[in-house]
Amino acid sequence: MVTIAGGKWTTYRKMAEDAVTAVTKEHGFSHATPCNTSGVLVEGADNYHHNFSIELCQRYGFDSEVAEHLAHNYGTQAHELAKMVQLTGKRWPLVGKRLVADMPFIETEVKYAVQYEYACHVKDFIARRTRLAFLNVQATRECLPRVAELMAVELGWNEETLEAEIKDAEALIASM
Repeated sequence: MVTIAGGKWTTYRKMAEDAVTAVTKEHGFSHATPCNTSGVLVEGADNYHHNFSIELCQRYGFDSEVAEHLAHNYGTQAHELAKMVQLTGKRWPLVGKRLVADMPFIETEVKYAVQYEYACHVKDFIARRTRLAFLNVQATRECLPRVAELMAVELGWNEETLEAEIKDAEALIASM
């Protein structure tokens, strides 16, 4: 058994390639072909281009910071997220209500995380989907009730579950 740990999303492909190469050499798998995943696109890479964030601004009405964040984190899957976004009620940006000022994370990301990324707990969203808890603890504290409220709607939580989720997320934040 081979375990790969400690990598980042951007390095796991290379780490996996190195692990497979080492195993094939170690165990003499002479029939194994070289790794060919370098040409396989990850989810959200299809039709991605250098100006994709500008496309998000122009097509949907996101502000540039949010559009850059969405392009970087979701790739072309940002189109799916954009289909779920609500109007801000402002002249600009048209869409993408932020969870907290000065951070590019928007409310629709919570809904998207639940529906497409299987986020089941508040800490899934703040730590694993957006990494907001690692980037800015104070901002995380500020948006925590809203994140929990949005997830409660998506997941059908009662008041007791909502409060437990907030408490659990607060404990995570306090440990940082």
